[in-house]
Amino acid sequence: HLTFGEMLSFTQFMHYDKMSGPTALNPEQLLIQSGEFTRSEARHRVAKLIMCLRNLPYGVADTESVQSVIADYLSTYQEIKSVSRVTNLDDVHKYVELTKYWLLKHLLVIPKISYGLLQKATQPNTTFSVETCPYLNDFIDEFASQ
Repeated sequence: HLTFGEMLSFTQFMHYDKMSGPTALNPEQLLIQSGEFTRSEARHRVAKLIMCLRNLPYGVADTESVQSVIADYLSTYQEIKSVSRVTNLDDVHKYVELTKYWLLKHLLVIPKISYGLLQKATQPNTTFSVETCPYLNDFIDEFASQ
């Protein structure tokens, strides 16, 4: 995982001027580069989350609540694809507002996934048990940290 601090140091110190070598960015340039970096990474991160959900074992991905989460992430993925490059401060502000919207939209993801696990575990004739599958507990912990 890339932390915000790592991203910040990357954009701050990777600016290279051909005439004078490495230079520090002014705050405006730093915000623009950070926004563009975040925008360019968002699509890949959301795609990874979608694939993680689709690959859940025991048919958990087929539950109604997990399918709902996948549909929300697919919608967000399409929205992210349509966002143009961040090239100025106005773009940064627009992207920040979109990010806030996406965060609110996905606020209930972990409860929905947990409910999907419960749905699967309580289906008749199932051998699936949440308590005996450490992979699923690890999955939720890792998914929540992304």
